[in-house]
Amino acid sequence: MRALLDRIRVLAERGAALLGIGAIAFALLSGLTLGSLPSAGLSFLIGKAAGYRAADRQAEINRLARDAAEARVDAAVARAAERSARADEARNASAQVAAEKRNVEYAKLLRALGPMGACGLSDADVGRLRDNAWAVRRGARRSHAPAGR
Repeated sequence: MRALLDRIRVLAERGAALLGIGAIAFALLSGLTLGSLPSAGLSFLIGKAAGYRAADRQAEINRLARDAAEARVDAAVARAAERSARADEARNASAQVAAEKRNVEYAKLLRALGPMGACGLSDADVGRLRDNAWAVRRGARRSHAPAGR
């Protein structure tokens, strides 16, 4: 142990002579330097870990912001779809009312023709009732009744 201490003393005296300072000052400076290296390394690791944690937190914030933006877009699309569905429903309801009104008027017309007049439907009558279901041109005669009749 004594040999190790003598060797350290010799190295300290050489280092002090090279720097032009006293052996005690050299010992203090080398102690501070050797002590600060591990603490600098530890500080670097702590800073690195804190940086990674901050980056993870920022990534989580960015993901949550993206999710919120997607939810806002989804809500806007849902509201637009609901408005469209309500408009379609209103359009269908008015079309149904108009169709029922046409049917009632046509039934009145058939009743006005009497019992024999109601049996003789023309192609125009069938076109009004069936809305041209068999792809017959208006005014043209069918050669045969559609299948299933």
